Amino acid sequence: MANAAKVQERRNAIVIIILMLILIAAGIFVGTRFIVAQADTRMVAIPPVHTSLRGADGSQTVFGARVVLEVDSGTGNIDTQRMYTEIRSAIDALSIEEVSGFDGTNIMRNAVRERIADHFGEGELVGVLFTDIVSDIPMRRDEPQRNNTIFDAIFGPR
Repeated sequence: MANAAKVQERRNAIVIIILMLILIAAGIFVGTRFIVAQADTRMVAIPPVHTSLRGADGSQTVFGARVVLEVDSGTGNIDTQRMYTEIRSAIDALSIEEVSGFDGTNIMRNAVRERIADHFGEGELVGVLFTDIVSDIPMRRDEPQRNNTIFDAIFGPR
């Protein structure tokens, strides 16, 4: 009986080791595929976009973002100034409500993709990424100009 228990323990240990090796091999395979897939693209930084977005109530909101294009590594040189102009035009066409809403980043991404798609061949534009998105506190045009401060925005006017 004792021998049968030891044999069963060895079998269980061997099965566990084999399963662990299979999991490790699968993880290495997936990781390698991910790294190889990422190596086929490159990132192109566009100069920071600064603009003023309109609001539904007539307000203007200063808006800025850094845009990075992920392109196929075989894509030739990219005119970043031309891309800046196209991206800014795409963002200018949006309202602050669209950009600041729940799906604002996707709305911006789709608008930019549609605007610059003609400058790329099939499959060359892989992704549009936004970083450092900033905007100010909107002010209505018909209100007298105030000196807004962060303190006033958080705690109200003094």
